[in-house]
Order: sequence, then C-alpha cells, then structure tokens
Amino acid sequence: MDQDLGLDPALVQRLERLALVARQRTAGAGAGPRRSLASGSSVEFADYRTYAEGDDFRRVDWNAFARMDRLFLRVFEAEENTTVTIFVDCSASMAGGTPPKGRLAKQVAACLAYVALANYDRIAIAGIGDRLGPYLPPRSGRARAPEVWQFITDLPQTGATQLDRLAAFRGFKPAPGLAIVISDMLTPSDWRASMRTLHGECRQQVSVLQVLSPDELRPSIDGDWTLVDAETGQETDVSINPGLLSRYHQALVAHTTEVASWCQQHGMAFAQLASDSAIDEVVFRLLVRLGVAA
Repeated sequence: MDQDLGLDPALVQRLERLALVARQRTAGAGAGPRRSLASGSSVEFADYRTYAEGDDFRRVDWNAFARMDRLFLRVFEAEENTTVTIFVDCSASMAGGTPPKGRLAKQVAACLAYVALANYDRIAIAGIGDRLGPYLPPRSGRARAPEVWQFITDLPQTGATQLDRLAAFRGFKPAPGLAIVISDMLTPSDWRASMRTLHGECRQQVSVLQVLSPDELRPSIDGDWTLVDAETGQETDVSINPGLLSRYHQALVAHTTEVASWCQQHGMAFAQLASDSAIDEVVFRLLVRLGVAA
C-alpha cells in the first residue's frame, strides 16, 4: 500500500476479509458478491454495454470483441456489484490537528477503497472542499488499487469546507450505490440539504465519518492566544480559561449530537473518529460495528 499513507502492507491481507455492506439492494453492472434488485438463484447473463475507462477487463466479452472489434462488458442479473463513492474532505482545516485529521481521513478512504475493489465493487473518489473535486471516476478490480491510493494521497488540503457542494454529484448521474462522506463536519454550509440530495435524488446509501483531532476534542491550552482560522485566515484574540473551554466543549458536543441524530433519523450511519486512532482499530472494529463494513 502507498507508503505516503503510512499503512502497513500487511494490513492489505486483513482487508481481504472485509466486505462493504449494502443495507439496501442495489443494481450494478457485472457479477459481484452483492445481490441486486433482480431475483434469481444464479448469475444470469442479461445484456452487453460498451466498455468504459476504469471497468474491470475480466468482464470483457472477448468473443464479441473478435467479431466487432469493440470492447463490450457482460452485464448480469441476480448477483451484481455496486459503486462506492468516497467523498474526502480536502479543505485546509483537515491539515490541522496532531496528528492531522486529513491523514486519518485518507487512510480510512484508502482502506475502504481496497475492500470495495477486492470485492468486485466499483470505487470512485471525490475531494470536497470549496468545490466538488478532484474526482476519480469509478474503477474496478484489485489492479486499480495503486491508482486509487495515489489519487487519495495526492488530494490537496486547501480552501473551505463547503459540504453543500456535495449536491453537485447529481451532475454525474450516478447509479444507485454507497456514498461515504469523510469530513470534520465543521462547516457553515447546508450539509443537510446535500446529504438529502445524495440519499434521495442520487439514490445513495450514505454513511458519515466525522474526523476530529485530539486538540479539538480535548483542548488543553489556556492563557491569551491569537487563533487563526485555517480556511479563512481570520484572526481572533481570545483569553482561554476553564469557563471558556467548558462552553467550547458543550458547543462541540451539541454540534456532533445534532449531526449524529440527523443521520440516524435519515437512515445514515454516523461515527466520530479521533485523528490519533489506529487505522486497524477504526476499520476492523468501529466500521464493522456501524455496519459500514462486515
């Protein structure tokens, strides 16, 4: 696995045992481990579609290619794969924290992407900051893992957290699938409307992973400070004392509780992750318990 992500190559073998869970039936293109909307007890051929960049070559019908000199993929009913889109917050604030929030966010994205590829799902990656992008269109097959990991590694960390830009995903006309949003969820934008768009109009099963740093979860500073907003550069002079820290903690808990409750009400999985969490603990315990992986 890409060393820039700081992931032990031995972790990949353990990831082989995980499978992303679709808590709803989805339709896809290509035989896979997940049952689609169609019924049936076996994998049944349904149709062909034209090969697109990123598709798994194992699905190509070479007899059709020999006859027509064009690449076609076999489309099946009964057992189908799905498309998993991982949205990674790549705003400037994700570079903050000790360790940085963006590092764990990218590690989680890389692990989940590998699980999807290893289970014949298609994986797409999108950065989200003050716009939707960069975007890596769906890829499939284990051989695509290095490409996907490198794309995740190279995601920038600039601009503001504008989660309302997630609504632009409808412009890609996505098929029903899974959407995993990894962000600190610290944004003035209307994240609720964009999540509703992902779930409703874009027909995605949504999971939200909030990544915060220990500095944000348990700040221990006191005295006079000049705080600088990582995204806007705005400076604020504050005198930090136990009373102020208590009010900050109450506000953070209230915000997180609101996000978690809203997600639960709308059938979306939610988890809060500390950026100093061990990646194996995050993937193999927390995400399994939430039903994001199994």
